[in-house]
Amino acid sequence: MILSDRSIREALAAGRIVVDPLDESCLQPSSIDVKVS
Repeated sequence: MILSDRSIREALAAGRIVVDPLDESCLQPSSIDVKVS
């Protein structure tokens, strides 16, 4: 599934996508960068 940044934000707000904790700087035009530490 490919989503635009607007669609990703809407899905996050609706709870259809969950990223915890969400770093807004990781939200890209068609992806969410994930950091593993």
